[in-house]
This record gives sequence, C-alpha cells and structure tokens, in this order.
Amino acid sequence: MLALLPVRAFALNSRESNPSIIDIPDARIKVHDESNIRFTISNFAHFGNSGDMDDPDGGGVAPCGEYPAYSGKEYFFAGALWIGAEIDTVDQNGDPMLDTLVSIGLDGWIGISSEMYPSPGDDQSLWEERNIGDQEYAAVYVDTLTDPAYIPEDYYDQRLHIPLGVKITQHSMCWSSPGYDETFVIDFILENVWGRDLSNVWLGFYNDADIWHNSESPYGPEQGQRTIFAVL
Repeated sequence: MLALLPVRAFALNSRESNPSIIDIPDARIKVHDESNIRFTISNFAHFGNSGDMDDPDGGGVAPCGEYPAYSGKEYFFAGALWIGAEIDTVDQNGDPMLDTLVSIGLDGWIGISSEMYPSPGDDQSLWEERNIGDQEYAAVYVDTLTDPAYIPEDYYDQRLHIPLGVKITQHSMCWSSPGYDETFVIDFILENVWGRDLSNVWLGFYNDADIWHNSESPYGPEQGQRTIFAVL
C-alpha cells in the first residue's frame, strides 16, 4: 500500500520582500529508504524521479516509488505539488479583474520542470528530522522565483511565471515498524509571504503513476527497452 497523505495544509500570513535572483536555487533530493516503500522527495515540489536523478547518499539511481523496497518494482513515476488561487489585479486597460494563477512542481511533458524552488542562496532548505516517523525529511521552498533561465514561459498562457507569493514547508515521513512500514505521509504548510489576498486557494497533486520494473525503460520501447507494465 502506498499512501500519500497531506495531513495538514493551512495558510499563514506574513510579509517578506520580493526575493531577487542572485544564484541558481539549491535544488536537491533525498530518498526515503527505511520503510518497505522507497520514495524520492525534493525541495522543489517534485516527487519520484522523472530524470534519472542519482541518490545523493549512494545506491545508484534514486527510486520513484519502489514497493517492496529493493524489489525493483515501481508503482509511481513522478508527481508534484500544484497550488492555485485567484488574485485581484488589473487588465491591460487598468480595469479591475480576477486572475487565476497556478504554481506547479512539474507539468508532465510540456517543459516546465518546476515553478517552486528554495530561495536563492538558501543551502539549508532540505534537512533530516526525527520527531514522529522513523525517517523524516523537511524542506522549504517558494514560488516567487521568476528567472526564465530555469522557469520558462508557460506553454498554455504564453507568459512568464507569475508567482502567488507563497512559501511551502514540506514534511515527509515513513516508518520501519511492521504494520506501519507501508504508509508514507507528506505534510504541507503554506505561508502567504507577499501578504496579498489569495481567494479560492486549491492544492493539487499531479500524479504520473506508471507501474514498471526499474530494469526496464519507463519511456517504452522507443528507448530500446521493453514497454512498461501498465499506466494508471
């Protein structure tokens, strides 16, 4: 059983100056590997492994959502947090209007890897904790970065990323004890750091839930490998 449970998601309000891009974000991953599910998390709203990223602690390519652990059987490819809201703004004529904005951690295959990263210069944005689970990681990232060098123009809107102005604190945890070693929890806290009114806020989880074996290519036979088992 693979359970992804956002057990808390609530908003806070504070003020923070609009950060400028001074460095490439410190984008990193970690692998949960102390339960019967091996699962990769990140500090850029991305889950699983859609790019053959290596486990930073060794052990080869990081798993996507491997179950049972070390079996090579993957029940997940990649996923991401999406955050949407309505904001009061003005149109090109200066007239008031509502605009719907969405910040995404992955768009699938259009080309946007993420619109959420750690704040520039923050090299402490992903760390290990041990308060509730047998293995826990915490990460902090924002949707306020706009440098087109790594956040390209939106394919559908034909415009550059427009931030909501939110900071995300992510807490993931798993357990090694029998009876609990097949449960995985992700906890998100959203903070409105730009202090602008956000209406009808929604959280979504993009899920590319392929089922395959890691000895095969998840992209199918065009990569010179056998096709995947199934696509959910």
